[in-house]
Amino acid sequence: MRLENILLGLKPKKVIGTVDVDIKGICINSKQCKKDFLFVAIKGYDKDGHAYINEAVKNGACAILGEDTSGIPDDITYICLEDTRKDLARIASNFYQTEETLEKLFIACITGTNGKSSTASILSYLLNSKLKCSMSTSTGMYIGGEKINNNVNTTPDALQIHEFIKKSSEEDCKAIILETSAQASTLHRIDNLHFKYGIFTNLSPEHLDFYNNMEEYYYAKKSILERCDTCIVNSDDVYGRRLIKHLKEKNRNIITYAIYNHADYEININYEDSSSIEYEIVYLKNKYNFRINIPSEAWVYNSAAAVILAHQQGYNIVQMANLIQYAMLPNGRMEKIANDYDLNIIIDYAHTLKAYRTVLRNVKKNSIGRVISVFGCGGERDKTNRPNIGKCVSELSDICIITDDNPRRENSLSIIGDIISGIDNRNYAIIQNRKEAINFALNIADENDTIIILGKGHEKYQIINDEYIPFDEKNIINEILALRGKNGINNIKKPDKSS
Repeated sequence: MRLENILLGLKPKKVIGTVDVDIKGICINSKQCKKDFLFVAIKGYDKDGHAYINEAVKNGACAILGEDTSGIPDDITYICLEDTRKDLARIASNFYQTEETLEKLFIACITGTNGKSSTASILSYLLNSKLKCSMSTSTGMYIGGEKINNNVNTTPDALQIHEFIKKSSEEDCKAIILETSAQASTLHRIDNLHFKYGIFTNLSPEHLDFYNNMEEYYYAKKSILERCDTCIVNSDDVYGRRLIKHLKEKNRNIITYAIYNHADYEININYEDSSSIEYEIVYLKNKYNFRINIPSEAWVYNSAAAVILAHQQGYNIVQMANLIQYAMLPNGRMEKIANDYDLNIIIDYAHTLKAYRTVLRNVKKNSIGRVISVFGCGGERDKTNRPNIGKCVSELSDICIITDDNPRRENSLSIIGDIISGIDNRNYAIIQNRKEAINFALNIADENDTIIILGKGHEKYQIINDEYIPFDEKNIINEILALRGKNGINNIKKPDKSS
C-alpha cells in the first residue's frame, strides 16, 4: 500500500521526504522490521521507540513515523505526528482496510476485572455452533476454535488487532470476540473500533500500579462500554450498577443479569456438588435450566453472560442449555492436571484479590483434605494488594507456599516480604524458586489433599528482569511426578527454606 494512503485521516506536523513509496508492512518493534516496512516509533513507559529508529532502518524500514525530528537518518521518509501511539489505530485500520471488513462481521468485547477469558471461551464455543467465530483473549488468538497465535497482552496492540480482523474476514468469520482490558482503551489500542455487543463482568482493584485510583480504572472500563451498541452488564456488581446508570444517559441498549438482584436475566442456583453446578435463567417469566462442570458461582456468571449475548444474537436458549455442559474450559482456568498418583492438582490464572478469594473458597468447599496453595505476586505491579492477597491465601489454605511469579525487575524477596506482611497465621513456607515450590507442594500432599498452583495458568514463561524464561507449569508438574518411585514418593530432595 502507498504510504500516502496509510496516512489518510492523519494530520502530520511535518513531512520529510516523499510519501509516494510502497509499504509492505508496519511494525512498532525495530527487530521485526523488514525491507520496505514502515516503522512507527512510540514513546513507551520503559522504552522510547525513537531510540531504535536506526536499527529499524538497518533492518529495512523505508519510512518512519515519529514525534521527534532530531537525529533523523539521511535518505529516509520521516512523518512527524503529535501522538504516534494514538494514531497507530488509524494507521492500522488504513493499512488492513478494516473499516470495509467490519461491515461483514460484528465484534463483541468482554471487559471487567475477572472472568473475561472464561466468558469469551464459552461465548466462542456457543457462537461457533452456528457460525464461524474468531476470538482474541489473554490465552491467544483463535479462528473457529483453532489457536493461531499467542498474545503477550490481554488485548494486543492496534496493529495486531486490525491484522486479526482482516485474517478473521479472510477466514469467513462472521463474529469476533475481543477480550478488552482497561489499558487497551487508555493506550488507544481499540480506537477506531465499534462493538455490537459488550459484556461487563465485574470490577475490583487491579492495575493500580497503572491507574492512580479505582475511579480512573472504572473510567477506562466505562469508556469501553460506551463503544458498544448493546451492553450486557452484571447488576450484582456495584460498579456494574453505576455503569448501568451512566449508559442509560448515553442511550445505550442495556441488558442486565444477576443472581442477587432483579435483572432482565435472573439467575437461580439450584444444585451444586463437587463436580458440577445447576442453575436456571429466568427471562420474560420463562425458566431455562443449565448445568456446567465447574462448581463455582463465578462460572455461573461467566457462562450466563455468554448465553445472554448469544441469545440476543438470535441463538436458541434451549439448545444452548444442552450445548454448554460440554464447553471446554480455557487453558489455565481451574484446570485439573491428570496424573497417575490420584493427586488433585489444579492450576489457575487467578492474580487479583477477588479472583484468589473466589477460587480458593470454591476449592476449599469441594476439597476433602487439605488445601495446599502455591502462589506469588507479580513484580512491578500494584504493591498495595500484596499483603491482602497473602492474608486471603493464608486464611483459605491449610498450607501456602509463597514463591516467585514474574518478579520482573523487582527484588523477589521484597515482593515476598510485602506478601507475608499481611499474614497472621504460621501456615506458610517461602520457596523463591517456583519449580522447587511446586515440587514441595506435591511432596507434602496426601491422597485427599488439593494442590492449587495460582497466578500463571496458561502462561508458559517466568519474567525475570526483562527476560521471558520458558516455564510451563503443566510440563513441570509432569516432570516432577515422572521422578517418583513406585511407592509414589518424589525422589527430589525437598527444599529446606520455610518460615
